[in-house]
Amino acid sequence: MEKVLVIGDGAREHAIAWGLDKSGVKIYAFMGHLNPGIAKIVKKTGGFYRIGKITDRSEAVKVAEEASPDLIVIGPEEPLFAGVSDELRSRGFAVLGAPSRGAVVEQRKDVARYLQWKYRIPGRLIYDVFSDVAEAYAFAKAIGSVAIKPVRQAGGKGVRLVYGNAKYLEGSLDEVITKGAGRPRSNWRRIKTPPSWC
Repeated sequence: MEKVLVIGDGAREHAIAWGLDKSGVKIYAFMGHLNPGIAKIVKKTGGFYRIGKITDRSEAVKVAEEASPDLIVIGPEEPLFAGVSDELRSRGFAVLGAPSRGAVVEQRKDVARYLQWKYRIPGRLIYDVFSDVAEAYAFAKAIGSVAIKPVRQAGGKGVRLVYGNAKYLEGSLDEVITKGAGRPRSNWRRIKTPPSWC
């Protein structure tokens, strides 16, 4: 292997480029924003970098065709969710990165939890999915301590912890509902239809 294209511009991709540099390959990069550390490694190895929309399949293909790498490493999740790895594979490139169909496990927490329960994977937690804040609050009160997460992957942001009987949230529930986050409904809804491949 002589040439590797790294897609992404974060610390993870910087670490990947740094590790690849140790193996003596020429590194190319496709970044959404300039990461000076990645740019320095790319320059040192004799490759090039391009700045663009890393979730755009056609842009990724264009950069890959220009670099003609032996391997493409996709670091961030968003390009995987957008099908960038699928498109690159369909064009004959060797890609390290999940296909979009597999990436949905990372993208959607409800799918990940469903699969844990379906296949009895250790670490299963009681969960439910709500579109209504009052229902989520009632569930939290009934269960006790809970973690509230957005269904879609949020890059480590958006998690809220609720401890004990959640009484300390009672005053804020009306405010959240008033701001339009949800209206109370009469009963809880369970996810009945995960993706067909589950």
